Amino acid sequence: MNIIQTAAASVALLSALGGSLWVGMSEMRAIEQRADAKYVPMSEWQDFQWSQIKRDLRDIEKDIAEAESAELFGLAEALQDEYDELVEFLCRKYPDDREC
Repeated sequence: MNIIQTAAASVALLSALGGSLWVGMSEMRAIEQRADAKYVPMSEWQDFQWSQIKRDLRDIEKDIAEAESAELFGLAEALQDEYDELVEFLCRKYPDDREC
């Protein structure tokens, strides 16, 4: 009778350990999935950054044209300097871009 009780207790203990391990691993997978959903992959971030820089360059080009048409040459020069700095940054980050 003692052997049956010991065997039953062992099976119950192993089942409890297995269940706890299963729950723990499931929770770890859930945490990993939440973490993956939280962050953007680096390639997508770089594409976003490149497109944002290009958008900023187009905006500055428009501002330069407006400043020149309004004969605000000091503002146009300041904007041109900003444009040149942004192009330099773009060329450092993305040397294969057409602007470079």
